[in-house]
Amino acid sequence: LRGHGKSGGQYFTFGFHEWQDVSGLLDYLETKHLATDVTLLGVSAGGAVALSAAAKEPRIKRVIAIAAFADLGETIQQQVPWLPSFWRDRAIQEAEQIAQFKVKETSAIAAMRNIHCPVLIVHGAKDHYIPLSNAQELLEAANSPASLYVIDGATHENMLQQEGQALQQQMIEFIERQSDHRSNGSST
Repeated sequence: LRGHGKSGGQYFTFGFHEWQDVSGLLDYLETKHLATDVTLLGVSAGGAVALSAAAKEPRIKRVIAIAAFADLGETIQQQVPWLPSFWRDRAIQEAEQIAQFKVKETSAIAAMRNIHCPVLIVHGAKDHYIPLSNAQELLEAANSPASLYVIDGATHENMLQQEGQALQQQMIEFIERQSDHRSNGSST
C-alpha cells in the first residue's frame, strides 16, 4: 500500500485511495497468473481498506475485516472527545487537503452496502479503541452474506494473539465455506 515499505506515497487515507493499490495488486497477480480466487484480509484501518476495495473491485471474492471502524469521522470523534469540535474539524480539513481525500468518503458502512461478496467481520468484545458497536453496524449494513465473529475478552491490541488458533480456524472455515458455495453455484 502507499506509504508502506518501498511503495510511493506519503499519506494513508483509510481506503479513499488505497483501494486503487489493491486493484493494482490484483492486476499484477492476473498478469502473472498467480491468483483468481482472492480473499482480502485487513486488520484495523486495513479492514476498512479491505471493505473499501471490495466495494469497488469485483475480483475480490471474500473479505475478512478484523477490528475495522464503521465510520472514520465518528471514530475520530470518539477517540478524542476532549478535543473541541472546531479544532477537530480544522485538523480533519487540513488532513483532507494535504492527503487529498475526504473523511466522509471513507465510510466502511457505505462500502458494506456496495459489497457483493461474502464478508467475515471479526472484533474483540473489549475493544475500546474501535468498540464492538462498529462491527455490529457493519454487519447491519451488509447487502451480501456477512457474519460476525466476536472474540470474548479481546481488546484492539491483543485480539490476534488471544484467539490465534481459534481465529485462524474461523477464517479458514469461512474461506472454505464460501469457496464451496461458489463452486457449487450457490449465491450465498
